[in-house]
Amino acid sequence: MSRAGILHERARGPGKWPWREIVLALWLNGFFAVMIATGGRGIELLFFNLLAGAGLVAWLVRREPVRFHVGAMMWWGTLLLFAAVVVSYALNIERFQAYFVLANVVSMLLAVGMAYLLATRATLDYRALLGFHAGFAMLLLPIPLATGQMVWGRLTGELHPNFIGMIAMVAFVGALGIRNWPLKIALLGGTAAVMVAGSARASIVGAALAAACYAACRAAGPVPLAERDRRSRMVALVLLASILLVAVLWAANIPLIGSLLDSVLKVNDPYRGLSSGASGRTELWAAALGLWKDNLFFGVGFKGHPALMPNHMSAHSGYLAMLADTGIVGFIGYLVMCGAALAGALRMRRDPTRQTALALLVSYLFYGLVEYRSVGFGNPYSILFLWLAFDSTRRSAGPQDARAAAAPGGIQPGAGVGRPLQTANGNEVVQ
Repeated sequence: MSRAGILHERARGPGKWPWREIVLALWLNGFFAVMIATGGRGIELLFFNLLAGAGLVAWLVRREPVRFHVGAMMWWGTLLLFAAVVVSYALNIERFQAYFVLANVVSMLLAVGMAYLLATRATLDYRALLGFHAGFAMLLLPIPLATGQMVWGRLTGELHPNFIGMIAMVAFVGALGIRNWPLKIALLGGTAAVMVAGSARASIVGAALAAACYAACRAAGPVPLAERDRRSRMVALVLLASILLVAVLWAANIPLIGSLLDSVLKVNDPYRGLSSGASGRTELWAAALGLWKDNLFFGVGFKGHPALMPNHMSAHSGYLAMLADTGIVGFIGYLVMCGAALAGALRMRRDPTRQTALALLVSYLFYGLVEYRSVGFGNPYSILFLWLAFDSTRRSAGPQDARAAAAPGGIQPGAGVGRPLQTANGNEVVQ
């Protein structure tokens, strides 16, 4: 075992499992389990699962001191978005029932509160958390698929295939960080098969972007210390080169590559292809922009735009939905949060969490372009985004880290507990 691995085991304790990550991964899959059990009709139960998660997080960190502060930009973005949500409801109060407003405001407070507690008090191994989440999700994914049937070339059941594809995509991102190669390949293949069977194109592209991002981070990361890490870097380089080669061949209009991609992404399909306005998305995007133009600053009310859209459908875009719901004020707050998260993850140059964080964030930022489910508090994707967003911007809270940095082989200033350290001889370790 490398020195980094030895120190990581010492920090966790000999022979101890990452039980906090396992418990949180199980809870995250509770959202999917609720949707399966109710056939997508028990939306109210998602709130109770979120409430249970908030209690779980509070219990897990109940004895942990405040070790970190969340970055200022993340806080400003969050506060601006929350203010826009409240004002959007106040200006459109006649359109909403009291329980709808209360449920959404409380849900946002619970989701942000969990992210804050974990970022300031806990040091989670997000690679392990997402890995366990992938394994648990893969156990649940066959259940809704078993009762589905092929409709327009995609496996469809009680749950929308795009929702199932999103769950599979998040599991795919988690599988990227698993170190056991047989398990890793099985989970990557299984989740990819689910996305293809459901023809969840946004999830397929998001997973490909996450894989490319993860491979690029792995290939360009710090010099590996163990032979296993060297092999992992070579695999990452091969994966990255393969993705780039497919992109180049597709751009060069090679018939075989074009036919393969068209069979998966269905860009020429008369019902779901580009000629159909991306399955009617362009019409919905235009309608969402129209709602925003009539309500420039604070929108029509958080999560309220579907009632005013054609056929009461969502905007099919997280960004346009936020714009229509909370106006330019909330939209700016949301963009600041996304930008702060991405910038924070990029700064974690010697942190093993960086690869997982960037892979998930990149897929999340893309997914919001064409799907609405990335923005919410009733799915694991949005919750994981908030957790990683707050975690990526945190800074050490006390002066003890600066004092420790002065000692030989001590902590570098600003590294904090759980961040990668660098000893006097330049070797990378993890506390």
